[in-house]
Amino acid sequence: MPWKQFLGLHNGRDSALWAAIKSANQRGPIRFAWADIAKWAKADHQAMTGN
Repeated sequence: MPWKQFLGLHNGRDSALWAAIKSANQRGPIRFAWADIAKWAKADHQAMTGN
């Protein structure tokens, strides 16, 4: 599965991580705190699995 598809729509909405990437300042490196990435990954996992 292409990474854009993996990070893209889940249940008709963007994943939390993909939404953050799309809304980030695009004029340089995108920097996120590891705690935020973990939070978004957990939210995406819960949205996909219901757990």
